[in-house]
Amino acid sequence: TERQRLSAAQRELVLMMQEARQKARATHQPVRLGTRVMDEQGVQVTRMRWEALACSDAWGSVCPIPACEENACGVGGCECAELGPELVIPPKLDVAPLVGLCWLSDPGPGAPVVAPPAPGGKVCQQNDPLPPE
Repeated sequence: TERQRLSAAQRELVLMMQEARQKARATHQPVRLGTRVMDEQGVQVTRMRWEALACSDAWGSVCPIPACEENACGVGGCECAELGPELVIPPKLDVAPLVGLCWLSDPGPGAPVVAPPAPGGKVCQQNDPLPPE
């Protein structure tokens, strides 16, 4: 049923977010959530995945590369070190507040998640404000 599909997608989304957080901590590189909408046989389908953003130096001290600050992976020169599997998002599941959600390698004393303005905002910056509650 529709309710079961929605519930399953929510569970998969939570697992995806946990994987993204773990990836950021393990690689010391920013990892963000992104979506893309595709037309599949006349139906708009939203897919979400995590993107491990590349650094511009070998030491990982300049992350993400400038091309990724306002572009998705594979767009405008934004190269990503790794991409997570895509999750099909049911039409009734609103993931708009999660687009651009970013995990940084050092969680610090507070919450490990920084949510930049999306789309078109700076992504994965240490001083971005936390999302409103």
